[in-house]
Amino acid sequence: MLEGIDYGVQYLSPSVIYDAELSKFLMWVIINDKVSVMRILRLYESDEGFRWRYVANCNVPSPRYGGEEWSLWHMSIRKVGGQY
Repeated sequence: MLEGIDYGVQYLSPSVIYDAELSKFLMWVIINDKVSVMRILRLYESDEGFRWRYVANCNVPSPRYGGEEWSLWHMSIRKVGGQY
């Protein structure tokens, strides 16, 4: 779904929705950088669900449980009350 190959990066757990108010498909995907060992939540958009444009990195704090920091992994994005 995304063009280009970067062998140092994995694109994980995409979550795609169609936002009727924006008339666009939105896709959130976790970028796993194997070199820096960082995970970044990134947002893309598409008019037809085929060609995707990068929109922004999303600032989501990593959850903590039992004194440990957990990484984002599988997600299910929904729009509720105007927020995702």
